[in-house]
Amino acid sequence: MKAIRQLFAATILTLTIAAAVLAGDMQTPGIAPTAPPPPPPPAPVQKVVADTPDDSGTAYDALTEAALLLCHKVLSLL
Repeated sequence: MKAIRQLFAATILTLTIAAAVLAGDMQTPGIAPTAPPPPPPPAPVQKVVADTPDDSGTAYDALTEAALLLCHKVLSLL
C-alpha cells in the first residue's frame, strides 16, 4: 500500500511540474512593455574590385571539371 501511495505522489508531482513548465511566458499586469530598440544605421556601401587575371578562369574550370569527374567515378563504384 505504501508503494502505491509513493507512486501516486510521484505521478502527481511530475504532472504538477510538467504543467508549470508548459505554462510558458505569462504577462504581468501593471508593467508597461518597453519600446523596441531603434534599428541600426545602414552600413556604408563599399565597392570591391577584384584584380584577378583573365586567364585564371581556365585553370579553375579545369580543376573543377577534374574534381567533378573524380567524384563521379567514386560514386559509380558505390
